[in-house]
Amino acid sequence: MSKKTLILLYPGAIAFEIMLAAEILHRTFPVEVATPNGQPLLNSNGMEIRAALSYPEVNINSYACVLVPGGDPGSIMENEEIDRILQQADAARLHIGGICAGALVLAKTGILRGRTITHNYTPRYAPPEVVSFTARYWEGMTVFDQPVVVDEHIITAMPYGSIDFAMALAVGLGIYSEEKAAKMGQYYRGSYPF
Repeated sequence: MSKKTLILLYPGAIAFEIMLAAEILHRTFPVEVATPNGQPLLNSNGMEIRAALSYPEVNINSYACVLVPGGDPGSIMENEEIDRILQQADAARLHIGGICAGALVLAKTGILRGRTITHNYTPRYAPPEVVSFTARYWEGMTVFDQPVVVDEHIITAMPYGSIDFAMALAVGLGIYSEEKAAKMGQYYRGSYPF
């Protein structure tokens, strides 16, 4: 049985941010969605997304990568099951991707300490009270203001970096070469160079 892609959705998630990655990864690593209770979620665009399983049912050995979209992660910031999943994925060196608030979810588990990342909870992008409230999660990390940052098997991205995020995952998982990822990134941006 081949390994799969696990998408961790939650109430308040914006699935759009990981949809291109899911589209590309699905052909090689079929996509499975988990929600906190295994129930479908109404996404921010009004579409209902069906879950295959709940967070407690996740067996990390079934997956090649784990993706966490942004949105409003308040509903899962105290959820210990998502911490377990992401910590086990990190220990197993699976590819882990967090975009926008997904990076905050990764940070709260502790798996980003000592790593180079990107996030949008800085004075440039967020109000002072949000920067102050989330500051404790970013301790011990080197932060770059870039669309996407790859640090070994962990990929973090800004909310506007969904194309670069998808390309970095495709390269990291061996689906695309660097050259193909560059071309496909241009294609998805509306420039068809080849």
